[in-house]
Amino acid sequence: MQCAFVAAATITAAAVSYRFHGPVPYTLTVGWALAGVAVSATVAGLPPLTVTAATGLLVVAASAALGRRRRTPRSAH
Repeated sequence: MQCAFVAAATITAAAVSYRFHGPVPYTLTVGWALAGVAVSATVAGLPPLTVTAATGLLVVAASAALGRRRRTPRSAH
């Protein structure tokens, strides 16, 4: 059940991050939260939750990077 909550939060955060062009403060806040979940899950001995949170961290970072790239104007070459 905890993995489902983290996965749903990840999907929401990734969608918001991509839609609003990867704002740095938002991305850092979500990343900090997911990193905290990953560390806490590791200490508690919950490997599935650790993997879910770590994967979520990568997904949100990637969606923010893609969102920021989408905002950057391309050169006319």
